Amino acid sequence: ACTPWIADVIVRDSAATGIRASLTGSPAIRIERSEFLRCAGVSAGGGLHLVGGTGHRILDTDFRDCSGSSGGGALIDATTVEVRNCTFQDNSAAGGGGGLYFDVASGLVIDCTMTGNSASSGGGVQLQVASNTRMADCTITGNSTAGGGGGLYVNGGIEVVIENCTVDMNTASGTGGGAYFSTTTPEVTGCSFSDNQSINGEGGGAYLNIPNGTFSDNDVLGNASASNGGGLRLVSANGTLSNNRIDGNVAGTGRGGGAYVSGNTNAFSGGSISGNTAGSQGGGLDVTGAGVTVGTCRIAGNEALVRGGGLYWAGTGG
Repeated sequence: ACTPWIADVIVRDSAATGIRASLTGSPAIRIERSEFLRCAGVSAGGGLHLVGGTGHRILDTDFRDCSGSSGGGALIDATTVEVRNCTFQDNSAAGGGGGLYFDVASGLVIDCTMTGNSASSGGGVQLQVASNTRMADCTITGNSTAGGGGGLYVNGGIEVVIENCTVDMNTASGTGGGAYFSTTTPEVTGCSFSDNQSINGEGGGAYLNIPNGTFSDNDVLGNASASNGGGLRLVSANGTLSNNRIDGNVAGTGRGGGAYVSGNTNAFSGGSISGNTAGSQGGGLDVTGAGVTVGTCRIAGNEALVRGGGLYWAGTGG
């Protein structure tokens, strides 16, 4: 069977989803060098809605000023897909994924830009994934959400990899100003989470519910939360956090200016926790989880308004 191919097409000013393709049992589709502009989907997927099938590719395509109930720019639904070198700008969703939404989907998101998008969760992108999904070399900036995950929201699935991404200057009214992770055994490496804000919640840079996950070689800089975890809020167990720079973050009235850890048996090593501020305790790091270990990590120049300027430890067995 031939591969359907859409190239050099402009889809604009549609009062419904720009393109909806139901592809269960059909060949993979390829969309390339196209534009989706000002499409307003009454339901999901403002610009594009792909359903079913496997092996689809979306390349060098722009989604701008589109809206839908979820996936304002594009909704990828129950399929596998490669999204590469695409731009999602100024899209909006009443539900999740202002720019891009994976709904029980998996695949690759590479070299994409998500900026100026808004949603109730996952302002830039929401990955409601099945498994085996990789996002790399993406720029997620200036997005907003009324809920969690101002830039990025990752939920469900296993074997999710987020690497070398820039998640900066996003805002969440709820939890996870830059990003919200709730997924098992992820790898988050080489990313920047900077200048994000959680206006009413926790985890200014990122909220981490990542059992058995890895968070390493990331920069968590200059973020702010209203309550706990100005840089990071870690609630899950058995995580490995290594060689991260957690510097210059602020927990407004709460705990853990750099990071607040309530999950058990997490291991911190390497990197730095410096120049952070907490309105309560644990200016650099606040630990209440059992069996947490901290080794060869520089903790310096932090401040807490109540106690534990550098480190506040209420955990056991560390």
